[in-house]
Amino acid sequence: MLSENRWSSNMCKSCENERSIQYYRKHKTSCDAKTAKWREENPGYGKKWYEENRKNVSVKGKMYRQANKEKIAARNKKYSQDNKEKIAAKAKIYSQDNKEVLAAKQKVYREENKEVLAAKAKIYRKSVAARTKKYRQDNKEKIAATSKAYYKNNREKQAAKAKIYREENKEVLAAKQKIYREENKDKFTAKNKKYGEENKEKIAARGKKYRKRIREDLTDVYVRGYMHKKFPQLKSPEISKELIEHQKEIIILSNNIKQIDTVISNINLNLKS
Repeated sequence: MLSENRWSSNMCKSCENERSIQYYRKHKTSCDAKTAKWREENPGYGKKWYEENRKNVSVKGKMYRQANKEKIAARNKKYSQDNKEKIAAKAKIYSQDNKEVLAAKQKVYREENKEVLAAKAKIYRKSVAARTKKYRQDNKEKIAATSKAYYKNNREKQAAKAKIYREENKEVLAAKQKIYREENKDKFTAKNKKYGEENKEKIAARGKKYRKRIREDLTDVYVRGYMHKKFPQLKSPEISKELIEHQKEIIILSNNIKQIDTVISNINLNLKS
């Protein structure tokens, strides 16, 4: 049975702790005020006491945590859920105030745990890949519709980004494409052959149209090819831009002469008739 006194020398430790808890709950405001006042009058006491009793506290804390894992986890979870904004704000301030210290610690940790981190990252990437694959399979139509809508609303922005990326990574992209083509040579050959067999007329019409356009426009590619056929002794490096321009003028003159000859032939036929 508890005596009238707040403390009793005959009381067991657990009963004493329970009675202290009850007393604190009943007189919380006054107890907090007394504690705050004492801390103001004795600055640094807590830190000093902790330094003197570090080992003892560490052992007791470890024992308590092992004995009360579930209880501590539940309490921490509840506190985190109830104080999300407060925790986030404190973490942000701490990170900003200790950037260099945290960066140095992270660097040391990464160097000491390279293999462990690499193994964890590999497992994590596999897990993410599996989840992503499953999500894509389960949401094909939704993803297609979202992508289409986004591209439609951001076509110019996406095109500009893609253009910048291609310009900044020309060599890397060229190397990747070359490797991919070499690794998939048979696949491409078979695909092209199949397409050619299924679309002969379409390819022929398109080729005819393209050849007509480059002849009429006299593109550098067409003129270079023309010169290769007409002057096989010329090598590609010897066909300069200046030579191509001269050849263009010659082709234009030649075409004009042919047209004049055609007109004269038609006139002569009309006169004879």
